[in-house]
Order: sequence, then structure tokens, then C-alpha cells
Amino acid sequence: YGRDIGFYLFELPLYELLQDSMLAVSLIASILLLVGYFRDGSLTISWRQGPEAPPRVLWHILSNLVLFLVALAWGFYLDRFDILQSTRGAVNGAGYTDVNVLLPGILIAMGATVSMAVVYLFYKSMRGGPMVLLVSSGYLLIYFLSVTVVPAAVQSYIVEPNELELETPYLTHNI
Repeated sequence: YGRDIGFYLFELPLYELLQDSMLAVSLIASILLLVGYFRDGSLTISWRQGPEAPPRVLWHILSNLVLFLVALAWGFYLDRFDILQSTRGAVNGAGYTDVNVLLPGILIAMGATVSMAVVYLFYKSMRGGPMVLLVSSGYLLIYFLSVTVVPAAVQSYIVEPNELELETPYLTHNI
């Protein structure tokens, strides 16, 4: 990635700490907001209409959710650098699956997360709950496939049978 060793030793751990903290704070705040608004009756959820609340309450909840999604997308951005320390495959470091499948999968998950944040920002213009529920389900499917299922399948069914051939450039670089 064109970064010196100082980035990986000093800056990356700091960025990961900040991202993890932002993720945790926004998640805890969102949960507390939901519980609080449920308890005082400002927020109700129905499967047909989706969440119903006064506009200020809905905006408060959605802005925290968008903050959570932005922190999650930032985490995907930082995950790109962790590929260099991967233990999947024959070598420690980036291997065939990491470079050719997992890295594009992380970028897809990052793009889907940012798109999801935009969907939540424009919640009212999407005519409520059913569309957001559909988009949220699609997001979870994209995330699960791009970061978990496809890399594992490629590693098991393509790389492991041809490991010497596919991993040789990465072994050479590692040595």
C-alpha cells in the first residue's frame, strides 16, 4: 500500500482503536435510544409500516445508526491493511485468496455499508419500512457473501487443490 513500517506499528493501531471506540459508542447509544424511546412510547414498530415515531425521534435514531454505519465502513477500510498480516493459506501475509477475493470483498462490503448509510439518511423519501427492511436484508446478504462465504469457498475449492501453483508468487515475495 506504499506505507512505511511506522504506519503499521503506530498509526494503524491508533486508527483501529478510534474506529472500535466510535463503533462501540454509537452502538451503545443507538441501543439506549431505542430502549428509551420504546419505554416512553415515542417509538413503535410494525411489520407493515416499519418504525413509526415523531420526525425528531426518528431523525435522532437514524443519525446514530448512520454514525454506526460510517464507523463500520471505516473499519472495512482499515481491514484492507490487516490483509498483510493474514494467516490464511500457505504463508503469513497476503496470499492468493486475500489479494484476489477478500480484498475486493472488503471493498464491496465497504461500498454496501456506505450505501446503507445513505439509505438511512433518505429514509422518509423511500416511503417507510418495507423498502428499508428489504435493503437491510440485501446488505446483510452482500456482506456475508463478500467477506465470508466466497473467500472461504475459493480457498477450499480453488486454492487448496492448486496451492503450489497459485501461492508461489506470494511465497516468493514472502521469502
